[in-house]
Amino acid sequence: MREPTPAQSIQLTDQQTLHDTMTVAQRHIPLTANGYRCQTGDLWRLLLAAAARHTTLEAACADLTGAPDPNTVRGYLTEQLSPSAIPQQQQQWNDLLRTLIPDWLRHRPQEIATHVCMCRPSPLCYAAHTCQLQSE
Repeated sequence: MREPTPAQSIQLTDQQTLHDTMTVAQRHIPLTANGYRCQTGDLWRLLLAAAARHTTLEAACADLTGAPDPNTVRGYLTEQLSPSAIPQQQQQWNDLLRTLIPDWLRHRPQEIATHVCMCRPSPLCYAAHTCQLQSE
């Protein structure tokens, strides 16, 4: 079994993380746009921004300078992501995520959250938050 890689002095930036996420996603999920106002990179930036901020495409388009109209983005998504294809897309994402887990992490016991917190609007508890509900 390989040991974890020693700590390195690598500094991650928002732009680097966005770029790396878009690169991996585009390799595995075929989602494209080649329009006058909306390119493939725009779709991915807007989808990832909306997901990271837990918001809508409309809000992401309004927040990002030079973003295409949300209806244009929605048109590309509707054309390429039919409701019947969503389970297959979800499976592709899950398969992708599995391939990104390092081997050493798979063989080490991990502590994970096992309940949904009802104390906050988000379904996840925050590290600094103590849930007021008891797990059953």
